[in-house]
Amino acid sequence: MINVQTFFISCLLSPLFLGYWLSPISAQTLPTLRPELENSSSTTTIQLTAPNGENLVFPLNSSANIPEVKVTATTLLTTGVSKNAISIAIDFVQGGANMGSVVTLMQNLQGLVQENNQVNIAQLNQAIAAYNRIVDTSDLATLETLKTMPAFLNIKELLEEIQNSDS
Repeated sequence: MINVQTFFISCLLSPLFLGYWLSPISAQTLPTLRPELENSSSTTTIQLTAPNGENLVFPLNSSANIPEVKVTATTLLTTGVSKNAISIAIDFVQGGANMGSVVTLMQNLQGLVQENNQVNIAQLNQAIAAYNRIVDTSDLATLETLKTMPAFLNIKELLEEIQNSDS
């Protein structure tokens, strides 16, 4: 049985699981994505154009790992991951997490819980494996940074809760 805390976390992270409510991306309509960095005196952002033509702007916390951030954001956007999930992924990569593991984690969180509250077990296992890879391959400084990010801790709690409710 899912408790109130898990329900609250699920509501907060529901854009990760249920998607951004965009229609599926067709290979024929996928435009070329051109990540652009803009530097102003106060902030750095990355701008992407979504397949539907929407211009997306993601503020960056620092200038750390910019090439990895571009690849992460572009990859997630082209695979239909929500804007909220991309923003979280950018934070993780800028915090030092492995780009490939972050991409795998976010792709498997997307659609993990289906509308009928059924869990895709294969996706759950892949999401858990990706989360564990992030933890296992990160150095101490990266782990210290990640543990200050509420989204990283919420994802851990949610994966544990889903795993325990399905066993």
